[in-house]
Amino acid sequence: MRFDDVLAITKQEANVDGEKVYIIDKENGDLDEIISKTIFMKDKNYTYTLLYNDLNFIRNHDNFTIIFRLVYKKYDGWLPCMVYYYNGVWQKVVLQYSHCTMCDWNGLIANPAEASLYDNISNRFEILKKINKFFFLCCPKCKSQLDSKAIWLENKLIQGTVPCPVK
Repeated sequence: MRFDDVLAITKQEANVDGEKVYIIDKENGDLDEIISKTIFMKDKNYTYTLLYNDLNFIRNHDNFTIIFRLVYKKYDGWLPCMVYYYNGVWQKVVLQYSHCTMCDWNGLIANPAEASLYDNISNRFEILKKINKFFFLCCPKCKSQLDSKAIWLENKLIQGTVPCPVK
């Protein structure tokens, strides 16, 4: 995406991990209008298809939104990135499927520990070290560790989640 494409979606600036980003403000913006703008762009390239799918996800899930990060300065290349409101700040996350290491549970999680989320940030190693100290969630079924680090999980089995015991 180019900067003009980002500004067509949002002009709201934010700071995430010391990086100037543009954020979709779900509370004060018109998410339906943004989705209708991107539905026509989703055939433009794969980035817009991902953005369209992510917009539909954040519509149905509290504490999630999307930021746009400048990742290719030379080419004015901006990418959408999912963020989750965690411990009072927006935290970059990758949505992925995970499974329990001990039982048959599997489901969608938000993982903040994916290193590529912090590419092009000068203090990325310090950020990853800080993230490693987060309280990560356990399997909602048996309370064992998941195969990936999760600060949110789509839990259709049990209401509420618990942090894994510190090991």
